[in-house]
Amino acid sequence: MALGGRRTTYETLALGPAVPAILATPVALAAGFAAGAAWGAIPGWMRAWRGVHEVISTILLNFVGFALAGFVLIRFLAEFESLHTAAIPPPARLPRLETFVPALRGAPVNLDLVVALVLCLLVAFVLVRTRWGFEVRAVGMSERAAAAAGIPVRRRLFEAMMVSGGLAGVAAANFVQGYKHYFEDGFTAEAGFKGIAVALLARSHPIALVPAALLFGALDRGAFVIGGDVPKEFVDVLQALVLLGVVIAMRRRARRVAREAA
Repeated sequence: MALGGRRTTYETLALGPAVPAILATPVALAAGFAAGAAWGAIPGWMRAWRGVHEVISTILLNFVGFALAGFVLIRFLAEFESLHTAAIPPPARLPRLETFVPALRGAPVNLDLVVALVLCLLVAFVLVRTRWGFEVRAVGMSERAAAAAGIPVRRRLFEAMMVSGGLAGVAAANFVQGYKHYFEDGFTAEAGFKGIAVALLARSHPIALVPAALLFGALDRGAFVIGGDVPKEFVDVLQALVLLGVVIAMRRRARRVAREAA
């Protein structure tokens, strides 16, 4: 089905309308993971083989990604004169949880939440129970010590960045497959910065990420609810205070551990 002479996103991915949901949904999720991994490979290579700090490179690559996505969207995928693609057909959509839990009726939360929770558990298992996870943690704690132990530091850095990009791609499916059902220009704005804040609050632990993300999500959602009574910037200040408190607590704990070790 063509709209205004342009193909839908679904057709662009070469998934025909007869593909059942049990196949179309995981294929679309896998495509998001693959695209995120490919993009994550760029800063991964820069970090592993050129020593470019990953925070700096990824922030700068955000601008490249936004510009590139905007060009592809407007040139090839946009429906008429809008800044979003045509809606993806139902077989590729993630069902909302209200389908299974009536108490969530009207809420945009969808099956991607369950996928994210499963991935958190999977990442925790891999990091703690597998050799690859041990080597990644060792590289993160000390690249020099990891290299001395015979761990391929560059390869593990590159692989970790690729996996991180892939997980980000799956998380973005919440908007495209589960919420709006189309790709919209700029829908991931500030997601990276909030991700850094959540990771800092959770101290990069895959299980602690869940309550940390729920806290920041509740604050963001609450900003819309109280928007008429309290300035939205108040929520930003509250988030900053939470992070500041965490940083201070981590610093004090590090000093206490150092004193005890001495």
